[in-house]
Amino acid sequence: MKEISGEFVYDELFNDAVHVMKSDSAAEVRNQVSDIELYPEGKVRDVTLADFMAKLSSLRGDDKSDTDSMNSDDEMRIE
Repeated sequence: MKEISGEFVYDELFNDAVHVMKSDSAAEVRNQVSDIELYPEGKVRDVTLADFMAKLSSLRGDDKSDTDSMNSDDEMRIE
């Protein structure tokens, strides 16, 4: 049985991420997290992928630049 342990047990964002993955349309994603128990047990989570992504974006702050990102356009160009 996989469990969330350590400080992640009480981390709402982490628990929401696991919930979103358990709701994924891809069976291989659901399979990877199927036996992770969320904390607290029995809590009804209504978070959707869109809600979760919005929460992540709000935590990111005002700087939406990806100039240092590994996925920036310059780094994705094939020479």
